[in-house]
Amino acid sequence: MTRLLIIDDDVIIREIIKDSLVDYPIYVDDVANGIEGIKKIRENDYDVVLTDIIMPEKGGLELIVEIKSESRNIKIIATTGGGAFTANEYLKTAKELGADAVIAKPFSEIKLVEIIKDLTGKNE
Repeated sequence: MTRLLIIDDDVIIREIIKDSLVDYPIYVDDVANGIEGIKKIRENDYDVVLTDIIMPEKGGLELIVEIKSESRNIKIIATTGGGAFTANEYLKTAKELGADAVIAKPFSEIKLVEIIKDLTGKNE
């Protein structure tokens, strides 16, 4: 079973994603920001992290750099709906910093599951 950690400051987004994945062989944890995310990553063994880019306290770009600097074998999917810049600019920067995949909000559960399968090589 794939282990996924969702890091997003929007509780509704986290709940929607968790609910949409209930029929898939994916165990899901979630937290509200990058500080909580790093703590969870250090305490658990995740295959994939889905992180929002724009969050208070520790944003997704900083989180990507931190995860990669610790040489963790965790695949990172960065997501955003935009903000001060367009979503594409944020997602491009996320890829440059080491995100394994990017996906703009809103996205479908099918697209997310497809990316997770591609990154993990698990086709359950």
